[in-house]
Amino acid sequence: MGNIDNEGEMPEITLKDAEGFHAWANMAINNKETWFVSDANALINFFGEGDAIYLVLECKTKPDFTLQYVFLPKNEEDENHVLAFVFDFLRHCNYSFLELQVWLQNAPYETDEMGDFINWKNLRIKRNGLTKT
Repeated sequence: MGNIDNEGEMPEITLKDAEGFHAWANMAINNKETWFVSDANALINFFGEGDAIYLVLECKTKPDFTLQYVFLPKNEEDENHVLAFVFDFLRHCNYSFLELQVWLQNAPYETDEMGDFINWKNLRIKRNGLTKT
């Protein structure tokens, strides 16, 4: 399948490196980086500042197709709490990138005019298909 277009500009980690609270906290704290999970052909990225940090995952499923998952607050007024909501969700997945991927692949998504999503507690997880052209 090849890598997700990692050009050596981002830190490369393995599935084992994306396990545990400390690993995820490190990625969130160092949110200026995009983390390339080589053995999952995926990217982990945190955007924003303070407690308004959003998690974005990109998982390449085919040579020209990537699934993107964006973790947002379900309610706009909770924007400054989204980091806590993300970590609550990661705890639900045992802070394991592999468990997180399995959960995301098997979640019962709904569809609206904005695309596919699932609500989990105070989070809205949006799923987008990205085609490389």
